[in-house]
Amino acid sequence: MSTVQPRRTSIARTVRQPGQIEAFQQAPLYAKVPGYVRRFLVDIGDPVKGPYQNASGEVTKRGQLLAEVAIPELDEELRQKRAMVAQAKAEVQQAQAAVKVARAALKPAEEQYQQSVSNLDAAESDYSKWQSEYERVVKLAESKAINSKLLDEERDLLRKSDAGRRHAASRKEAAFAMIAQAEAAIEKAEADEAAAQARQAVAEADEARMLALADYQRIEAPFDGIVSQRMVDAGHFVQPAQAAQARPLYTIVQTDVVRVFVDVPESDAVWVDRDDAALLRVPALDEKEFPGRVARTSWTLDAATRTLRTEVDVANASGELRPGMYAYATIVLERHDDVLALPLTAVRKTDGKAACFCIQEVKLVKKAIELGLSDGKEVEVVSGLTGDEVVVEKATADLQEGQPAEPSAPATSAPTK
Repeated sequence: MSTVQPRRTSIARTVRQPGQIEAFQQAPLYAKVPGYVRRFLVDIGDPVKGPYQNASGEVTKRGQLLAEVAIPELDEELRQKRAMVAQAKAEVQQAQAAVKVARAALKPAEEQYQQSVSNLDAAESDYSKWQSEYERVVKLAESKAINSKLLDEERDLLRKSDAGRRHAASRKEAAFAMIAQAEAAIEKAEADEAAAQARQAVAEADEARMLALADYQRIEAPFDGIVSQRMVDAGHFVQPAQAAQARPLYTIVQTDVVRVFVDVPESDAVWVDRDDAALLRVPALDEKEFPGRVARTSWTLDAATRTLRTEVDVANASGELRPGMYAYATIVLERHDDVLALPLTAVRKTDGKAACFCIQEVKLVKKAIELGLSDGKEVEVVSGLTGDEVVVEKATADLQEGQPAEPSAPATSAPTK
């Protein structure tokens, strides 16, 4: 009777499904604005380099130039916007000069005001003096100490002093009005400067918008990859992506890493986890194998097929794997290392309970065992065996406990996987 011996090994539950290799990224490149192709620089199969970003995510090097689109009217409009910016800057300078002039006019107005205040003070003092003198002369005239002619002269002098005082007061008011006028001129000049700066900002924003549109004349690589399609020639009229007649100029695919799309059946779907190990086997490459990892799943099953869309990322630095290739992906769903294992043929299940037949003292002994993970050929024995038993390799239905038995050959361990 053929026998085996339980052995310590690794058991892995896997699922093997067909899949298709796709580019990790694929980008159709359209024109942003309508124009004529001036030149194209790459063709299908050419490698291209995308933009380079530093550690902070800032682009320090632009993507490789693939083609240039000529848009004459856009170039003319850009020149117009630049001229408008120059005009706005000149208006700002002019407004700033007006502010300086207005501020310069304020100082003499303030000096004139101060002079008028001094003049008014002097006039008030002079008026006070002549008023006192007039009052003294009036008293002398009342006492007949002086004649009326002298009184009239003093009255005239007082009137002249009062007129000078009123004139000084009006000059002070005029000087104050000049200060207010100068300050108003400064406010107006500053407001004009702010308006000019706002017009400059608008003009610069228009120029920036035109520069951004002009930059779309350059068709650049969005990432490192390969040109898989070229649908443009020099002189072609190209249109933006939203136009009905639009078509991409190029299609770029990233190939240093590829995605493998696998649909896992419902029975295995619940065991698929991100970062599960996977092995890709490609028939077109003489069954060559490539290691990979489960990168992502749809989590939900497709209602029509009852399958889980699973994506396996595979490194492709050599470029052997090409989008569109057919492949088989084996995903390791679960793995147990250093466990006791028996061939599945050595296990008999009855009413949901597992057992195997061991040969002890030339007769069969039935031993109940608890099973664990199975890879389809072998099964993990969780309990019931120590590993020293001699187990019948094929637990057929005719075997009975106590039945005489001898191994037909020395006990051997289960075949290596």
